Amino acid sequence: MPQFDATTFPSQLIWLVITFVLLYLVLSRIALPRIAGVLEERQRRIGGDLEKAAELKAEADKVLAEHEAAMAETRAGAQDVIRAAKQEMAAETARRQDELATRIAATTADAESRIDAARKAALDNIREVAVDVAQAAAKRLIDSDIGRGEAEAAVDAAGQDSARGGTN
Repeated sequence: MPQFDATTFPSQLIWLVITFVLLYLVLSRIALPRIAGVLEERQRRIGGDLEKAAELKAEADKVLAEHEAAMAETRAGAQDVIRAAKQEMAAETARRQDELATRIAATTADAESRIDAARKAALDNIREVAVDVAQAAAKRLIDSDIGRGEAEAAVDAAGQDSARGGTN
């Protein structure tokens, strides 16, 4: 193997030094500055992106806070509207209940007056029927006609007797 031949070592070392120096110069003057520039650009872009992200996050937080404040204000307004509607409905319900109570009271009073009139008519009619029954009973029992006045007097006397808790 020629690499292990001791007679070619000095020329191999010279070429090694020349190659190493050329490679070093190419890397230090051309490749490494470009790589460093790319890394710096990348770092600058990342830093800018992070700053922009922080700004956008702050703006988003601000918009979110404004949105939440607007929602809270809207909810409060809605609660006020609901409260007002409930009060209005309660007032309307109370007004209608009063109206209905008035109508019911008027209807009840009218019905009571009709009932009283019907009761009086029935009582008057009962007196007339009692007089007729008394006349018919007298006709059957004693086989004689009694006058209407006598029958009325008998019915009135029986009514007064029963009103006093009559004992016969």
